[in-house]
Order: sequence, then C-alpha cells, then structure tokens
Amino acid sequence: MKKSLLAALATGLLVVGMGGVAQALTMSDVDSVDSFVDSATLDNSGDGTELKWVNETLFGTNYLNNGSNYYTSMTKTNTSDGADWVLVQETTDVYAYDFISEAPEYFFIKIGNNNPGSTIDTHFLYQNLASFQYGVVDLDVETGITIYEFEKFSHIGELGTNPVPEPATMLLFGTGLAGLAGIARRRKKA
Repeated sequence: MKKSLLAALATGLLVVGMGGVAQALTMSDVDSVDSFVDSATLDNSGDGTELKWVNETLFGTNYLNNGSNYYTSMTKTNTSDGADWVLVQETTDVYAYDFISEAPEYFFIKIGNNNPGSTIDTHFLYQNLASFQYGVVDLDVETGITIYEFEKFSHIGELGTNPVPEPATMLLFGTGLAGLAGIARRRKKA
C-alpha cells in the first residue's frame, strides 16, 4: 500500500516537474507570428508615456473622453543580453518570448537608442493572437533587429489579459482526485 502511494506520488511529481523543463520551440508550439500593430519613437519614454502611446494607438487620441476601456497598467519585464528570446526552430528570424503574464492581449518591445546622450527610444506594439503563452515576432521583417542586437532591448510591456482555458491543469487535478478516491476506497475495503 505504501509502495503504491509512493509510486503514485513520484509519478505525479515527475509529470508536474516536466512542465517546467525548457525545450526547443517549433512553429507548431507557438502557432504563428503575432500581429504587428504600430511602432513609434518616444522621447524620454517612461511607463506613463508608453501607456499613453498604446492607448492612443488602440483607442484614438481622445481615449480618455470617448468612453473606451483603456489600459492603466502593464506588466514590465526589464531585459538584458538576449532577454530570454528563443529562436523558433527551422526559422532564421522568428523569435518567441515566454510571457510573465498568463495571456496578455497586447505587448510592446522597447529598443534603446545606440546614440550616446540620446533619449529617443523605438517601441514596437503587437497584438497577442497566435499563442497566448508566447510573444512571437519576426524581428527581421518588423523591426530590422537581428539576434546579435538583442542587448539593445530595454524592456517588454505586457497589457491586458486574454482568457485562456486550462484543460491540462483540470485533467491533472481530476486525475489526482480520482487517485485519492481510489486510495480511500481501498482503505475502506481493507
């Protein structure tokens, strides 16, 4: 009895632990490239300037007064030396980023300026439609940035959330409950 309980527990931990193992990504993992919306160069950009730019781009310059639901906050990830972007297998310029948020509706990438003393930064806004878990961009097509220039990425801003069904989590939870019910039933018979 103890052996079967330990075996079930070890198997469950192995299954849960495998979910976090890093693996190579393919286009079938990330679906397709997210929709490029707009780019802008913002002078002295900070969170407020970036949120204003996103809201004006998505909802119009009069977004504060036109009754639209606009973004008031974002999840910001500061990046450095590669920023955890992964080249999608069998591509030369499609990269994926595993989001901090569960499923942001939009995200932007801030690219720092190479000119010393300049305060102008370029931002690229995308709609997250393809894969809710990943930001997927074609950097050569959209921005002209190549992999050796990832160190210029300042941060990624994630905005809003998309509802994401969690069937695998529910299946795992249901399996665990069924296992506990089976163990309880065996104990009653014994």
